[in-house]
Amino acid sequence: MEKGDYTQASEKVWGAASQIVKALAAKKGNALRSHELHEFVSEIRRELKDPEISTLWLSANSLHQNFYENWLPEETVKDCMEN
Repeated sequence: MEKGDYTQASEKVWGAASQIVKALAAKKGNALRSHELHEFVSEIRRELKDPEISTLWLSANSLHQNFYENWLPEETVKDCMEN
């Protein structure tokens, strides 16, 4: 972020978010692959009865897409990163 490279910053935050989800899954005895992250996040959301988890996960996914597309404005990247 300090260098103004929002595409790289986006991917770093996505990587951190996905590793957190994988760590939660591992704690429950599950080893997840990338495509399984979404379903596991949904499980966590249902388990905790917290719809904000879906919103936060969508922010992380928007950042992941931004790495490839570089379409998010700086303010949106910052908002998603804060989430």
